[in-house]
Amino acid sequence: MTRVRQSIGIYFGAVLTVLGQGFPAREYVYFGSRLIAVEARGNAGPNDLNYVAPAPNLRRMTMRFQISDPDGGADISQLNVMIGQWYSNMRTCYFHWVKAASTVYLNNGLYGGSEEWQPMSISAGSTNNVESENCKIYRSGTGVSTNGSTLELAVDIEMRAPLGGALNILVWGRDNAQVEIGWEHMGTYTPTNLGGATAVTMLNGPPGSSTMQFQFHVPDPDGARNMSQLNIIVNNALSTSGGCYFVLVTFENQVWLNNGKAGALEDWSYLSLDSGSPPSITSDYCTVYYSGTSHAPVSGDPTKLGVTITVEFKPTMAGPGRGVWAWTRDMHLVSLGWIPLATWTIP
Repeated sequence: MTRVRQSIGIYFGAVLTVLGQGFPAREYVYFGSRLIAVEARGNAGPNDLNYVAPAPNLRRMTMRFQISDPDGGADISQLNVMIGQWYSNMRTCYFHWVKAASTVYLNNGLYGGSEEWQPMSISAGSTNNVESENCKIYRSGTGVSTNGSTLELAVDIEMRAPLGGALNILVWGRDNAQVEIGWEHMGTYTPTNLGGATAVTMLNGPPGSSTMQFQFHVPDPDGARNMSQLNIIVNNALSTSGGCYFVLVTFENQVWLNNGKAGALEDWSYLSLDSGSPPSITSDYCTVYYSGTSHAPVSGDPTKLGVTITVEFKPTMAGPGRGVWAWTRDMHLVSLGWIPLATWTIP
């Protein structure tokens, strides 16, 4: 639709006329019948974001993200998308499209200096896919189209197990003049869950000294990264009081240690495996160390998570009849436990 704005003034005895057109954003200045200037009006910037939802629980689907701009869909230069339980690059599916490079970049979801952006060209003839632990984007079915004031990014995407449960969808964009439309929440999406862990296997035997490495395998039909939490109690009985009770929380990449006290005195401390800080956490019954503690899919079996946790038992834990119990749950809060794994004598 053309909007005409006319102003009339006297300029050396002639009529000066200004015609304004709403799209594209230009003003045409005439002196009599002669065009003497073309002036660009101020850039309007993007003004709307939208998510076109696929089926609600698919693992692989084509997601469509739209951004509108009064200056035209072709004026959009970048569109960012984050899919996950919180606003972070880690343990989310975070990618962005950049027009200048005709490329979609996928964040690898790692911490600090290990963070990288993996490029996937969407130019004609390109075929490469990109993937992280959190998601995989396929070149087939991924592309950009414009229709009037709207640009649409279609992404052929497969969610990975770390993104189980209800996931937030956040979108951000900007235009060629670097005018931004900030992050907006587009709704939630919940991938299919095939089931929780079916067992917990402890690979190590009883400790030969006060310090040892616990080693576990936890299988899950949705993949190793679908396991969100592994709880371990070492005590005379299945109780959080008076023993060594620690929890690996995979989604936050942390280990938590209970202080072993009862009631109102119960408390927790934690260490971050992302930052390696603090180097250890301790209670009256044991110490858990960052060094030697890790979790990752088992080589050759992506449905099984391998967990290693370095623990030093305090003298209060020494003696026979110390039971070891495990409890776990997945990203959809499907639980398994408590199950007995061993009975030990701790030196």
